[in-house]
Amino acid sequence: ESDPSGTTITPLGNPVKLAIGQTVISPAPVGGMAGIFEAVVSDDRESGGTAVVTIKIRMGLLSDQGGTDLTLEADGQPAAKKLGRYWIGVVDLEYDSDNNPIASVVVFKP
Repeated sequence: ESDPSGTTITPLGNPVKLAIGQTVISPAPVGGMAGIFEAVVSDDRESGGTAVVTIKIRMGLLSDQGGTDLTLEADGQPAAKKLGRYWIGVVDLEYDSDNNPIASVVVFKP
């Protein structure tokens, strides 16, 4: 679960559930990667399509890498991209009782 402050610092490989605007940082603020859940571009998984999620990436404290789109397949396979020495992934996209999107985002090294 995400930290109530909206920013969760966690070891590599631990998925964190994020609402839009919330951040996961892993493994540490200095020298790590931050992923900010920005948007759901589309979600057609119910009809066998895909879900596209935008994650804004920061490397370390200051290096803004811009946004990257990750595509979840209808079969639930996670989506991931390598950026620098780390990978960012979306392992799930669900919706809360008010239909707000919640993405499970992870920073990892295979």
